[in-house]
Amino acid sequence: MNLVRLKGAAKKRPWLLPPFSNMKEYLQSAFTIAKKANFNIITEGFPLCFLNGFKVHSIEAYRIAKNFANWNKGYIKAKICKKCSLKKLCPGIRIDYFSIHKTDGIKPSRKRISNIIKKLPLH
Repeated sequence: MNLVRLKGAAKKRPWLLPPFSNMKEYLQSAFTIAKKANFNIITEGFPLCFLNGFKVHSIEAYRIAKNFANWNKGYIKAKICKKCSLKKLCPGIRIDYFSIHKTDGIKPSRKRISNIIKKLPLH
């Protein structure tokens, strides 16, 4: 599940990128349905603090944990990210999202980063 990138023609249609606060209910429902159906899920573009119960499906968390180089262009760490317990495993907020919605829908996590890393498919 990817967050829409505002590139090309999509740049002229910022409404294609709703705020996280408007997506949360629908995204959580989609995750739950996929989990019940035993579908593998990979997410991209969503900060870890937004992925309640599905943080281990973040491709960004996987890339950070595996120390992949030069993939995280296009993300920023907002001031609110400094309070997040997962900041070392999360790239932050996509710049295109931040330019429109700032930190709408972002709430710093208090989860233990070690619990997330243990569940990532790193092997």
